[in-house]
Amino acid sequence: MDTTNYITKLLIAASMMMASGLTLAADGWYDGERWRALHEDPRQVARLEMDPASDGQVVGARVRSVRLQSAATASLESQPSADRVIQVPVFRDHPGGPVRVAIGGVLVQFSEKLSAEQRADWLAREGLTVLDAPAGLPWMLVASQPGRSSLELANRLHGKPEVIQASPNWWRETARR
Repeated sequence: MDTTNYITKLLIAASMMMASGLTLAADGWYDGERWRALHEDPRQVARLEMDPASDGQVVGARVRSVRLQSAATASLESQPSADRVIQVPVFRDHPGGPVRVAIGGVLVQFSEKLSAEQRADWLAREGLTVLDAPAGLPWMLVASQPGRSSLELANRLHGKPEVIQASPNWWRETARR
């Protein structure tokens, strides 16, 4: 196959992907040390119903439910002001793959070399709020906005020397039994 023919076929394949609504991976996150590409699904959005006990705060609010819907339908619907509903992107590991929704918060695992006091000092310097720190487990959940903000915070924390790993708090669709 000559180079011109190969490039032509590659451009046709990319055009077909774009026409079908699929995008090339531009986003991602670190699963431990491994970079995992994500594809935003432009055809779907997730509507997060937030716990009304959050006093109007989105950061640190608990998600009561996640509802997937088409992006076209979501843009036509109006959100009642009484509801605490936030619309965030739907990600997939690969086009057509399983759904991932960053529902807010980042799971952080610290280096074992840090004492509890050093972790607390580091969290304060970074301006992070701990939402959950289960006793006996090496990780904690820190607050972030849902959606892309959670992904960006996880990636920013990943590169810090105090952090072993940082991951968005993912919601994954499960099959009903």
